[in-house]
This record gives sequence, C-alpha cells and structure tokens, in this order.
Amino acid sequence: MLFRSNPPNPQYVFLSLALDSPHAAPTHPMREIIERVTGMRTVVGTDVRDPPIDMGILETIRKSHLVIADLVGPADDGFNLDVCIEVGMARAIGVSYELFARGPQRRPPFMLGRPQLQAYETDLELLGKIHRVVRDYRRRLIDAELPP
Repeated sequence: MLFRSNPPNPQYVFLSLALDSPHAAPTHPMREIIERVTGMRTVVGTDVRDPPIDMGILETIRKSHLVIADLVGPADDGFNLDVCIEVGMARAIGVSYELFARGPQRRPPFMLGRPQLQAYETDLELLGKIHRVVRDYRRRLIDAELPP
C-alpha cells in the first residue's frame, strides 16, 4: 500500500475576517488553535495572490475544507460586508462554515443561512468557542487506510 506524506491537494481552513483584524496575523493564537486541532493550515484573504484577487479568493474558498468567519464589523453590533460575501460564497458552493462575532447574541444576515452565530465578548472566549467547533473538523485516519 502506497502512503504519501503530502496529499496532492492538501486540505486547509479558510479564515474569513476583516483584514485589519489582529486575528488575521499569522502568529495569532486563533490560527494556531485551528491548525493544531484540525491538522490543517489556515488561509486568509491576504494569502491569496492569484489575480484577479476576487476570483482567487472564490477559488480558495471552493477548495477549502471549512470556512471560519468572524463577522465583526466596525461596531460590535454590525457585520463586515466583505466577510458576509465570503460566507455567502461558501454557502453557494457547499463548503461548510461556522460564524462568530464579537458583541451581543444576534441573528446573522438572513441569506447566510443555518448556522447559529456564536457571539463572544473577549478574545479568550473566542478561542474557546473556536476550539470547540473545530474539533469536529479535525483530520482522522480511517481504519480502512491503516495497514494490517
């Protein structure tokens, strides 16, 4: 049985958030938790270099295993329009997504669909909620793939 160390199309998590957010930094603990728990790297919009950039982001979302979106807008009770569009793309093409936002519990925009928005007040609370959600998406070896 042949085992590859690197799959031809490695899985990753697309992290959709405001690009000026501190959570977008490559060394932010949120990205580290996602990567450690899922075993997949994270990608944010600034990592996409394929022109035109909007189509590059769409293609990156299409190939992702999961989209995690922090919808927080300029005010804690608002939503970031670009992040909502990226989540809408994920929904339209059938990629799983999870929604988060700082501030009070509220409904996400109607067209974003089914998942409940997970509200948080502090970064520590966000990290705990992210950890709980991404556990369900961690990569596992299937018994059938293991040698006898």
